[in-house]
Amino acid sequence: MPASNYAAAPNDIENQIKPLETSLYEELVCLSPLSSSCCINRVPYHMRVKNEQAYTPKVVSIGPLHHGNDAFKVMEEHKKRYLSDYLDRTKVHVEDYIKRIRQQEARLRHCYAETIELSRDEFVRMVAVDAAFLIELLIRFEKKDFQRDGDRLFGNPNLFYDVRPDLFLLENQLPFFILENVFDLYTRGIEGVVHSRRATNELLVEICTNFIFALVGGAPSKKEHSLALIRGTDMTRLQHFVDLIYIVCRQPFGARSRGKPDSLIIPTITELHHAGVEFKTTPNKTKLFDLGIEFSFSDGVLIIPNFVLNLTMGDITLVAC
Repeated sequence: MPASNYAAAPNDIENQIKPLETSLYEELVCLSPLSSSCCINRVPYHMRVKNEQAYTPKVVSIGPLHHGNDAFKVMEEHKKRYLSDYLDRTKVHVEDYIKRIRQQEARLRHCYAETIELSRDEFVRMVAVDAAFLIELLIRFEKKDFQRDGDRLFGNPNLFYDVRPDLFLLENQLPFFILENVFDLYTRGIEGVVHSRRATNELLVEICTNFIFALVGGAPSKKEHSLALIRGTDMTRLQHFVDLIYIVCRQPFGARSRGKPDSLIIPTITELHHAGVEFKTTPNKTKLFDLGIEFSFSDGVLIIPNFVLNLTMGDITLVAC
């Protein structure tokens, strides 16, 4: 091989490295800063691969993670109709509404674990439609007289019952603060309601809780107890709808053991088994929020309800079999 070729090789390598250095540097500079407000992410692959249908919306997309899927085109028109009705109900002009959403764009994007590859206008449009759809849906569910003739959701029970489970999926969420922001437009027109962030939040949480209980069932006393627990917390820290479901489902041990020590070491299943305890499940089906769900222990046998427990990125959704 001629010596001239050896002399040219280092220059060729250097010319190849420079574009790589430049492109990698540009990629590093464009990385979005990590945000402490991140609260919505995709279900990890090792969980999704076991039961993909359990984590994927089937009828309606909410938020950016499943936005644009052809499977949800039918519902897009329904969502826009709900947006139109909500603007009419609140007497808010579309330009003012879009401005309200656009002001929250950066904060909204920071709530998602991945970079949302939508333009500013596409992102704001998506949030504007989805947020109003959710609020209008909750209001119509709460106030039956707000349901209109020809409503494609409430006039079609099958479609309505198909939509509701999609709203409980972690990947199908909007941050709760934007729902509160949009709901604020509605509360401004309610006579006798004290207009404050706390009052708006409490009313929205109550409506959401009613919606949750209507799906999973449960005694009214349990719902009132859940609402009391929620009101006793900092509701401004609610992350999204699934987060509220977790709080509603949660039954703090202290709530059932007033006057007893706050700390109690509960043995694990393995420890109980080693101690000679046998385990059996009840054949009867029970609803998640029924107060009749109990664990019983007799003659060395612990009888427990039959449940499927889905753990989704720290959010626990307990579904009765």
